[in-house]
Amino acid sequence: MRKFILFWCMAILLLDTGWVVALDASDENPEKGTLKVVITGMQNEKGDVIVALFSSKESFEGNGPEFQSVRVEISGKRSECEFSNIPFGVYAVKVFHDENGNGKLDKNAMGQPRERYGFSNNVRNLFGPAGYSEAKFSFEKVDMVIGITLK
Repeated sequence: MRKFILFWCMAILLLDTGWVVALDASDENPEKGTLKVVITGMQNEKGDVIVALFSSKESFEGNGPEFQSVRVEISGKRSECEFSNIPFGVYAVKVFHDENGNGKLDKNAMGQPRERYGFSNNVRNLFGPAGYSEAKFSFEKVDMVIGITLK
């Protein structure tokens, strides 16, 4: 009887330890993937396109810091970029056509953008930029492609 109880205690201990190790391993390696962004709607091929990926509402609506950003060339009035090794989660993207290469979205005297811009989900507000709740999307695939049309 004593051996039987000792056997079950050891089995429970081993199972419990294995469970904890399995949980720790999954926490260390969250699922990740590659997000490809295809941008269209440029009126010319001057300058570059700046693409910013945001991982929170605060950074998206507060203009930074972005999770990752990239400057890409334009070819045939379209651009593509990839963000690799991105953990699965919720993100939003801002894009603009930096025609003059100054690294910022130029605006007129009334504060309206002079360069074309866009957001994930192709959202467009009548007054002001899109909000995070409208532009956010779930990134849950190893390879995912989204399209953004600049206006």
